[in-house]
Amino acid sequence: MVHVCLPFHNRRENSSSKRLCQEAFPRGLDNSESSIREIQGMTDKKLFTFLLFCFSILFLSLFLKTFSSPILYHPDFYQLYDFINSDDIDQYEYDDQSFDCTEFSNLFVKRFADKGFFSCTAELNLISNNESFGHIIVAVYTLDKGLFYVEPQNDMVISDKDLSLNSNYCDLVNWNCNWTIKKVSSCFGVFY
Repeated sequence: MVHVCLPFHNRRENSSSKRLCQEAFPRGLDNSESSIREIQGMTDKKLFTFLLFCFSILFLSLFLKTFSSPILYHPDFYQLYDFINSDDIDQYEYDDQSFDCTEFSNLFVKRFADKGFFSCTAELNLISNNESFGHIIVAVYTLDKGLFYVEPQNDMVISDKDLSLNSNYCDLVNWNCNWTIKKVSSCFGVFY
């Protein structure tokens, strides 16, 4: 608990911090001119106590901000659907050099987290014309309907049952290609 040296009649303080504050500021500390004059007339010991107190509050606030993170929740399917319909990630232009599937997926995960929901990237190992390559999409676990995958380039939502090994990924997302799924890896598990 952070203690501020205000008049003690309206605050519950533990006795040691109360005593420390009373020693440093016998009449309490507020924004009045008398409090400012009191700070200006402090002895070195009282000034040191005051500065130590201020730096402690500053350090504590920076520490809490640095090491605390927001709590993310699993959405229900409607919340996932609502996010996809309201967000414009699918409107971005694909660029093999600067904005590929990884950037699409990372942007989805970040914006979804900004709304308070958890998701993660999922890596697909694919084969096309005897060449293997990877593709990144998003995995989202919904509370009411289970695990889904999202292709953020076109907002297609794929159930975990449909994203099966040896199926054609392009058919699932309405693309004109032939990419056979060989492995799916995400924070929710790995499927070979």
